[in-house]
Parts: sequence; structure tokens; C-alpha cells
Amino acid sequence: LVLAQRDVLAELERGSSVREVMPMRFVSAFRQHFPRFAEQGEQGGYAQQDAEECWSSLISNMASRVRLPDGPDSNSNLELQPAAVEGMLQDNAGDVLFGLQIASTFKCAEEGAEEAPTHTRESMRRLACHLKQGCAHLYNAIELSLEETVDKRSQTLGREAQYTKSSKISRLPPYLPVQFVRFAWRADSQKRCKVLKEVSFPEQLDLRNLLAPGLTKRVNAHWRALEAQAVREAGASAMEVEGAASSSAPAEAEVFDPADELPAAVRARDNLTGRYELFAIVTHEGRTAEGGHYVAWVKEADDEKGVSPGWLVFDDETVARVPADKIKKLHGGGDYHMAYMCFYRASPKIEEDIKESARRTSRLADKLAEKTEVLK
Repeated sequence: LVLAQRDVLAELERGSSVREVMPMRFVSAFRQHFPRFAEQGEQGGYAQQDAEECWSSLISNMASRVRLPDGPDSNSNLELQPAAVEGMLQDNAGDVLFGLQIASTFKCAEEGAEEAPTHTRESMRRLACHLKQGCAHLYNAIELSLEETVDKRSQTLGREAQYTKSSKISRLPPYLPVQFVRFAWRADSQKRCKVLKEVSFPEQLDLRNLLAPGLTKRVNAHWRALEAQAVREAGASAMEVEGAASSSAPAEAEVFDPADELPAAVRARDNLTGRYELFAIVTHEGRTAEGGHYVAWVKEADDEKGVSPGWLVFDDETVARVPADKIKKLHGGGDYHMAYMCFYRASPKIEEDIKESARRTSRLADKLAEKTEVLK
């Protein structure tokens, strides 16, 4: 299956806009490897399956077969090792490219439970956002998903008790898949239903306020380094460069960073800006969980002037170009296509935006200094 993935991607890279790519070997290998996706319905056609489950199956298979070693002397792909610590990311392709690490704190919420908070860590390859009441934006959905109430056994009370689970992100991957959990089980009807709630999502996603202290420190340091580089490139004095490197954030105390225990291949590909740009969407059209239609939307590459001409829509065998403003119609709330998965990525353009902001601040400081001299 991994080889079939490689071949179809290579064919897409070699192909042109006038020749279609037929991924038949890949589809056949996928259905053979995951028989569930080969199930057929009563009418003889292939049964409806979940797009997120399809995505996760592909990435899990890739993670079990492909490593992204940090150097030429690293072990081969056939020598994958189990994680040294439970919940820790490994240097396989799935974890390196898509792996998040979450640090959580559990506190008993019931009276009489005098017990210290417990701390755990877990890893995942997508950020699942439950569409709770009151969330109308992707950021709010992520924020609410990191704060929840769970039931687990209390050693102090000797029974099941309610705990608050507060989580922070301790590792950001270069690619961030976000799932809107739109399909849920209804106890009254004993069926899966679709949540039609409208939830907007941004072109740029900033997660810096949701990070664990250790990662926050690394992100702040990276921003200061980018700003100092931008001021230096603009020809500022050594004093101004030093000011840019130190003015963005106050001095931070030493904190434990779980990322220190991650493999070097994982850390080398961290997203240290804390910001992402949207580049792909999977939508679901229809009101039921057992039917409907999935479509992929992919942002076109920027032109020579850095302007994106629009988006491409992959609807079965049909590919069409649509303007960027049509993406705003995918927020949900009706019968039209609504976002089910959003794919974000770290981008050099984001780092350039940070540097440009520092350059503008430096130019403004120069103008203020000149006016001050004139007034003197």
C-alpha cells in the first residue's frame, strides 16, 4: 500500500493538466489492506465510509512502514521501535509529519476528594473538535475540546468520580489535520446523526495561546530570532537588533519541556511559529451520516507574485477551479458542502510575515527617532 501511495503521488508530480491520473492500483491495494472499505451495499455498489477513518487508516499504515530518520546512520524503515515513553511520538512518517502531543492535568471536581492533580501526555495525528454549544469558530472549538469533564475512578473516594481535564499542546507538527466531529450517536433514535452546526474556520490559524509552557518558550524564542534577523537584514544597528531580540517577550523561567524527550527527527520538524495556513479541506454534502458525498478542496500554489489564484475542487473524476471566496460557504448550517476536515500547514510565508512586521516596526522606530532629533 505504501508503494502504491508513492507511485500515485509520483505520477501526479510527473503529470500535466491535460492528462488524468487513474489511481486504480492504489485504490485496489487500499481495499485489499483494509477490507472494510471494500464492503458493498444492497445495491451492489461500494458502501458509504467515513472520510476521517479513511485518512487515519492511510496515515497509520504509513507510520508502521516508513521512518523519517534524523541522519544517514539511523536505522532502516524495517527497524521501527516502540515508544520509549507511553504517549510519546516516534520518528515514523505519521508522527513526524502529523503528530501532536498533548499534556493534560486531571483534577477531581467532587467535594471531599483531597488528592493531588495527576498529569498525563498523549499523542494523536489529528485534532478532533467536538462542536459544543457556544462554539461558532474553529479556534473556539479547539479551545473547548481542550477543556472537558470526564469520569474516572478516584483512589481517594473509592468510586467513579468527575474530573476536570485541562489540556495544552506540547508539540505542533508541520501539518495539522483538524476534524469537525459532525457525526454523533443519538440515544433516542439509536442512530448516527449529522451535526449541521455552522462553524467558521480561518485562512490562518494561530494556536499560541493554547500551548504548554515549554512549547510557548520555544515559540517565543523562535519569534525573537526571526524578528532579530529581519532587523539585522534591514541594516539596523547592533543595539536595535538586540532590542528586537529581547523586546517581544519577557524573560521566562526554566520549565520542563516534554519535547526534550522526543526523537530528533520529530523536533527538527516542529512548527515553532505557532501559526498555520489552510491548504486543503474535505467536505461532506448531505444531512445524514449514512449517506451523502465527500469532496476535496485544495488551494492552488501561489504565483510568482505570491498571490493564490484560487482553489481546486476534486469531485470524483471532475476537477474544477473556484474562487477563494467560495471557501467561506463551507462553514455548514445547511444542505450544501460543509467542512468535515481542514488541513493546515506551517509555511515559510508565515515566517516572512513575522519578519515583515518586525521590519515595519523598525522603520517606524527610525522615523520616531528622526522626529525626536528634529524637535531637540
